[in-house]
Amino acid sequence: MKKTISLQTSAPLWAALSALALFVLGLAACGGSSSKAVTVEKPTGKALYVSYCEICHGEHGDGPMADMLKVAPPDLTLISYRREDGKFPEEQMRRMIDGRDSIEGHGHGDMPVWGATFHVSEGTDNEQVVKERIDMLVKYLESIQRLPEK
Repeated sequence: MKKTISLQTSAPLWAALSALALFVLGLAACGGSSSKAVTVEKPTGKALYVSYCEICHGEHGDGPMADMLKVAPPDLTLISYRREDGKFPEEQMRRMIDGRDSIEGHGHGDMPVWGATFHVSEGTDNEQVVKERIDMLVKYLESIQRLPEK
């Protein structure tokens, strides 16, 4: 029997995720107060997926944390296939990833609120940076859509 936990009620899991966010902030702060300009490359959608999504969703809903979650994470390569019209729902995906607005029919918020997390991990109050990160993820998810194997 699989042991499942809810992200909303698992204090140790949230503590680990919080520690990870603080670690990322600490790395950002290690640069000191040098007046030299630093060029930071924008991450790709795939890099963001690997950093933030893969731990639960894996390649096909089978990430390393999947068995510990109350609700199994979906295979994000089949989003379009599972829709009646077969189209990738860009705006719905943006809102689900952002997580700061509730979405009717999306359940109880078992997925982290990435909109807020990106503010912390990027060390910015710039909403445009957050939107760019979410857009990159949405474009990446759209690019990996496939038909199920038979």
